[in-house]
Amino acid sequence: MNKLLGIFLLGIVVLFCGQAESKEWVSLISDDVYQYSYEKDSMEKSGKDLVKVWVRWEAKDEETRQKIVDQRDTKKELYQDYQGSKQLIEINCSKLSMDVLTSTDYKKNGDTIWSMTFSTRDPTPIPSDSKIDKLAKIVCKKD
Repeated sequence: MNKLLGIFLLGIVVLFCGQAESKEWVSLISDDVYQYSYEKDSMEKSGKDLVKVWVRWEAKDEETRQKIVDQRDTKKELYQDYQGSKQLIEINCSKLSMDVLTSTDYKKNGDTIWSMTFSTRDPTPIPSDSKIDKLAKIVCKKD
């Protein structure tokens, strides 16, 4: 009976862990180095003007990823398995500004290398025709 209960609980844990990782990352744009995406499922709108959204960028291929690691000045050994970075940003749709709330660098296996939550709010204007401008045009659409 205990064995059956243990298998059942393990199944529930695996199910929920799998759901936590099955986020829908939507491709936004790519350049010579990175593929940029945003996380559509966890987008959070507050009021009519503010949208919180996760944005990530990952190296396009292994050669490019290795160049990124090699260019690091500090903590190079921590970044040997670097895969990409992600940020939780808040976009003010009426003011066309953005603010970084959290920033994380992560490994190929998804483990965090470095993470920081910013306590000081410092919104900056969104540059026209930038990657964030493209994202703002998507997430600020009126439903």
